[in-house]
Amino acid sequence: PIAIILSALIVSGIIGGALIALSILTIVIIIKKNKNADSDTSNNSQNKTLFQSSTSTTTTTPNTQNTTVEDKYCSYCGCQLLDTCEENNIANEETDIIKGNIHSIETFGSVDGPGVRLVIFFQGCVMRCKYCHNPDTWKIPSTSSDENFSNKKTVDELLQIYSQNMEFYKKGGITVTGGEPLLQIDFLTKLFSEAKKILLPEEYVKGKNGGVHTTLDTSGIVFDNSEKFDSLCQVTDLVLLDIKHIDEAKHLELTGHSNKNVLSFAKYLSTNKIPTIIRYVLVPSINDDTDSLEKLADFICTLKSVEKIEVLAYHDMAKAKYESLKIKYPLSDIRTATKEDVKRAEQIISNRIKLNFS
Repeated sequence: PIAIILSALIVSGIIGGALIALSILTIVIIIKKNKNADSDTSNNSQNKTLFQSSTSTTTTTPNTQNTTVEDKYCSYCGCQLLDTCEENNIANEETDIIKGNIHSIETFGSVDGPGVRLVIFFQGCVMRCKYCHNPDTWKIPSTSSDENFSNKKTVDELLQIYSQNMEFYKKGGITVTGGEPLLQIDFLTKLFSEAKKILLPEEYVKGKNGGVHTTLDTSGIVFDNSEKFDSLCQVTDLVLLDIKHIDEAKHLELTGHSNKNVLSFAKYLSTNKIPTIIRYVLVPSINDDTDSLEKLADFICTLKSVEKIEVLAYHDMAKAKYESLKIKYPLSDIRTATKEDVKRAEQIISNRIKLNFS
């Protein structure tokens, strides 16, 4: 009987120990799950602090066919097939997941707007400027699924790049250039709109209505005075407007397009009081004559929102790109502009402006 009792006690002890071990294991699992839940809640809280509203998350051969401003382009991805563009269809149904055609991204740009900036190069352009230094951004996708354009990004993906490096952008922001960003005006507007919702620390430079300072670098060539431009202006803090030539015939010769839309866009920006910096690439023997510079100054004097004029010296450092793309460089016989050329042009423009306001 004593042996039986001892055996029973031993078995009970083993079972009890197992139950205690099982209880401890259960407690550990519950604690671990709670920690994971707390971690998820913390991450979500951080995301909500950074974003008030969050969205879901090559060189190319240029299109050498002639294009006109009258051609219609998908305002989401820039392609020419509006009716069949899957990006356009998706955007109409579920705008949070639209994607833009992005050529490249510069995370620490310092020449395209104030401060250090995230500079996003959009793919596609209708103009063929003879001095263009980004011919690899020309080609516009024939369809939204064009295999040559695998570098598609959502708004959220682009803003995640900003958030990862935002400590460097305290005095800067986001600049969109190209290519011609206005070909993808709906995607551009959404990008800027979401950037405005980012909650920045007190020491950061902010744009109007708070949020990230946004800059658009454009030629204005596809301007059409539609409501879409009104929406874009509401979330744009600064426009870098490239005027190639003030004379329409010479602008056509230099770029393949009239400058009517460009000048109309400049007037539109003035009317809507959008801060503007005029950029003028000075090309010897093409747009550096006194008459052209004085006419440019006369036009600028009619605008009310121009903060600065930047005369940029033409250079030929893009020749290697043209060679790699098997395109003849159009200005091979034109010398590059010197500092003296730029100073002379600046003086002519300055004197003319003073004369206009005297």
